[in-house]
Formats: sequence, structure tokens, C-alpha cells
Amino acid sequence: MQRIKNLTNSPHDVLNAKGKKVRLPARGEIDVDIHPLHLPLYRALGYFEITEGKAATAATAQPVGGAGAGDDDLAKLRADYQEVVGKRAYHGWGAEELQKRIDAALEA
Repeated sequence: MQRIKNLTNSPHDVLNAKGKKVRLPARGEIDVDIHPLHLPLYRALGYFEITEGKAATAATAQPVGGAGAGDDDLAKLRADYQEVVGKRAYHGWGAEELQKRIDAALEA
């Protein structure tokens, strides 16, 4: 059994282990046996926070696609880019791309 929390403002239908749809309310949580073929999809989407076990607490929950340790590095690189180039960095650039562009600007 998994606890699934909806991180969006829209309700979603989740397929349970028996193949039946279960409504997950907007910003709500439910305990459900998620269909094993759909579990990786729900984890990859980033719309849900999924924890194992019915007694899972929010303290042990790990958001899918949420904030990680690399976000601090990315924020610092964005600040460095803005300082060096004078413009804000494109939001789609990762740490590698930002570092490459900062190095190019410093060489110029």
C-alpha cells in the first residue's frame, strides 16, 4: 500500500492494483495499492509525492522531482551568471550549461 499526495491543483484518477480508477483530490492524499505498471509513471511525472506504507509520514516523504541538493548549486550558478553577463539566466539551462556560458563570458 502506498500513500500518494497530489501536488497539483487538479484531481487525478489513479489506477489501483485491481485496475479500478481511484479519484485523488486536488492537493489531497489517499492510501491506495497503485497498479505496479503505473507506479513508475506516477513517480516520473512529478505531480505526486509517493511514499510506501500506510503509516508513511510527511517527514519521510520524498517529493518526486522536487528540491534536491543540486538546487543550491544551480541557484549560485544563476547568480554568478547574472553578475558576469548582466542578464538573468534562461530557466531551462542546467548547471553544466550555465557553467559553460559563464566560462565563455569570462574568456571574452
